[in-house]
Amino acid sequence: MGYITVILFAIVQNGAFQNDFVDFFRTPFTWYLRLCEWLMYPTYDNGFNQKIAHTSREAWGIRILVIVAVLFILEVVMKIIVEAINRYKKMWEVCC
Repeated sequence: MGYITVILFAIVQNGAFQNDFVDFFRTPFTWYLRLCEWLMYPTYDNGFNQKIAHTSREAWGIRILVIVAVLFILEVVMKIIVEAINRYKKMWEVCC
């Protein structure tokens, strides 16, 4: 048990591990902030590294579609997690 503790502390003390651990939580938050910013000002790249704004009607259509898609993805992920929890509970009910 002591060796495992020493190894875990050595891993946690490693700078690369610390950076990866912070990035694990920071990256989805950064994506969320970029999505929120994009929803406020939806633009696209025209191929010449220039940001072109969508027309008002296109922007609202895109905003609605993105929000619906994000809610759908969240619902699917939630159902997958709930199903996994239910299977785990059934496994223990059958076993004991």
